[in-house]
Amino acid sequence: MQLPSYDQTDTSLSVNFSLEGESTGHKYDVAQFNIVFTQATDDKGEPQNFVRGGKMLIVLKELVSENIHLWAIKSNILKEGEIVFRREGANAVLKVKFKNAYCIGFDRIIDAVGGIRTVLTISPEQVWLNDIEFYNRWPLN
Repeated sequence: MQLPSYDQTDTSLSVNFSLEGESTGHKYDVAQFNIVFTQATDDKGEPQNFVRGGKMLIVLKELVSENIHLWAIKSNILKEGEIVFRREGANAVLKVKFKNAYCIGFDRIIDAVGGIRTVLTISPEQVWLNDIEFYNRWPLN
C-alpha cells in the first residue's frame, strides 16, 4: 500500500491523536506530526544494522489529561494509541497506530503567538502506517 504524499499545505486535512486509557475517549487536535526510522551505516553509507525507529513527535494544540502526564513521568508505563489523518468528508487517508510505547519526552509551550501546545515524543515497540507494520523487537527484560 502506498503512503500518501503531502508536499503542499492541505487545509482540508484534519489530524487527531487518541490514546488508550483516556476515560472520555478524547481525541486531541494535532498541529504537527513527525515519525523517524533510522539505520546505522558505515563510512561509505552502506547499511550495517537493522532499521530502528518509529519514534514520533506529536504537537497537540491543547492541554492534556492527567493520564498523559502520568505516562510522561513514569518510566514503566506502556501505552497504545493512534494518529488519524482525514480529509474533509472522506475516510482516513493515513492511520498511524502504535503499541507498547513509552512517552520519552513531554514539553508544554505557552506563548502569545502559538497559544498552548503540548509536545510528546513517543517511542513505540510496534507501529503501523496503515497496514504496514514495523516491529522494533525490543529484548525482554
